[in-house]
Amino acid sequence: MVQLADKLFSMVTNKQLDAAREHYYAAEEKAAETQAEALAALADELPEKVEAAAKSLMAIELPTSRALGIGGVKQLRKQLDLMTERIAFELRHASDKIQWPTSLYAPPGVNLSARAVFDWLAPKTREYRRLFEQAGFTNAYFTDFEPKNLLDEYHLDVIQGQVMELNRCRQILEETTNAHQQAQIDELWEATTPDAS
Repeated sequence: MVQLADKLFSMVTNKQLDAAREHYYAAEEKAAETQAEALAALADELPEKVEAAAKSLMAIELPTSRALGIGGVKQLRKQLDLMTERIAFELRHASDKIQWPTSLYAPPGVNLSARAVFDWLAPKTREYRRLFEQAGFTNAYFTDFEPKNLLDEYHLDVIQGQVMELNRCRQILEETTNAHQQAQIDELWEATTPDAS
């Protein structure tokens, strides 16, 4: 009688495992889709954000901007555009390069996915600072070129929601896998229990 109960439990956990796998794979697919769409939107918005940051910096350091003259500003803009085009392309295709969070919980008001994107993007956006420093700009307003100021929070919030759902499904799959394995061990153990006669 115990063996029959164990087999039934094993069948139940097998169905639960199949369902957990199905939910996890669906969440994984949705997360990848969401990340790709959001990163593409962020990449599309990047040139406008960089241009606004550049204009702001040039306005703050107007004497340096004037000293560059039309030719110098034209050259600076050309380099800025090429740099932004490359960074936007890399951002658009960065989903598999970003270290997405695996935690189930985030402190209130903290977007762990945004942090992951910022960490990946920060070394690239420092190139803007170097470009403007080479052109003679020295102001502390280079912070306008930091990832948190160049990326729209909305897209990062969308990513965060889907990443957290994926992490929740991953945990359920792990727990269900462990329960299924334990059921198999219990079934095997019971099948080898000597008869008490």
